[in-house]
Amino acid sequence: MDERTVREHALLHAQAVQQGDLRAAARDLTDDARASAPTVMAALPQSVTAVDIPSLHPSDAGWLVHIAYRGDGDSVLVESTWAEVDGRPMVTALRVL
Repeated sequence: MDERTVREHALLHAQAVQQGDLRAAARDLTDDARASAPTVMAALPQSVTAVDIPSLHPSDAGWLVHIAYRGDGDSVLVESTWAEVDGRPMVTALRVL
């Protein structure tokens, strides 16, 4: 996976969260990442009005992507690890920074 592919998938994922399309967002998560999702979702602003990817870089586990979710006067930074799973980029881990 190259940086452009990971960035595109991460942005589409973040936009799905912003639009409240949690089914679409969940399709990007492995089972391990799904286990962390409730904690991460609880930390996000109730109404996400903007998303941004301030950093993205390769790591031993794949790609580390930081996604900023903004809304309700608040901003939350989420770190997600993306790796190729079954031929497509997927989130294998996530946590709130």
